Amino acid sequence: MSEHAFTFAGYKGAKSVHAAAVDKFGARLVEELGQQVSFEQMSDALAQGHKSGDLPGMVANGSLDFCYIATLRFADKVPQCQLFDLPFIAEDRSNLFSRLDGALGDYFRAEIERETPHKVLGFWDNGLRHITNRVRALETPADCEGLVIRTQISETIGDVFRSLGFTAEPMDIKLYRERLDDPDIHAQDNDLPTILNFGIHKHHPHVTLTGHILGVLVVICSKAAYAAWSQEVRQAVDTAMADATEFQRAVAASRDAEASAQLAADGALVAALSDEGRARFRHAVTPVLERHRSLFSDPVFKGLV
Repeated sequence: MSEHAFTFAGYKGAKSVHAAAVDKFGARLVEELGQQVSFEQMSDALAQGHKSGDLPGMVANGSLDFCYIATLRFADKVPQCQLFDLPFIAEDRSNLFSRLDGALGDYFRAEIERETPHKVLGFWDNGLRHITNRVRALETPADCEGLVIRTQISETIGDVFRSLGFTAEPMDIKLYRERLDDPDIHAQDNDLPTILNFGIHKHHPHVTLTGHILGVLVVICSKAAYAAWSQEVRQAVDTAMADATEFQRAVAASRDAEASAQLAADGALVAALSDEGRARFRHAVTPVLERHRSLFSDPVFKGLV
């Protein structure tokens, strides 16, 4: 029997780049530690009856060893995590993740580890988010008026969509997946691979390439558990996570074009915003950015907000 039986949970499903990265992490961990460790992935915790928001608590109480989770889940403890909920500020993947590998990442790692029982192991690419809906093409914010949109559970994100004219309905992704065919929920936003893998386009034929938010995931374990592991295990975890993170980001950046083509082949009406339309979307959300600007006075945020 292995000394360490590790379980890593996610919620994007077995076809996701996240699941592939978790597999890579596990394989490298076994390569480093051999028979000391066994590794299991729960690629779709939602199908096991868990909400995505349950996972950090399960890591903290030892039910899980690792998980990935959206940064917004830490915004109550670290308000600056709302940075990743603000629209049109981080459209350049390479720049954002380069900064997360430096001082910006050090800032969030220190804040999250001080305010929660979790240790931050890495930052993963959760994709550029786009809006889908079952009603009509979205060319300007005027087209959003009267539509109910499922949003992630974040007051900031709710503000963003209300500023565009939507009625925001926050909901865990588990509950939303169960209500995909609900005619009273007209719209949602997600990255293209998730839209494809969850089959959202079968209910929402209009896919508008807004690219309004570049999502960031935090990979976490328990601080107490990490401290209790031997130096050899800690080093193996860190090495495996570095490999998995490099892989995850590279593949995530390449998946958008593939997913867009497949969505169109499946009959989805995939449309980019015109320059004028994008300018109107940006203008509509400006008040939200202004209300949050004071959170980001630290020099580490320079050039982002």
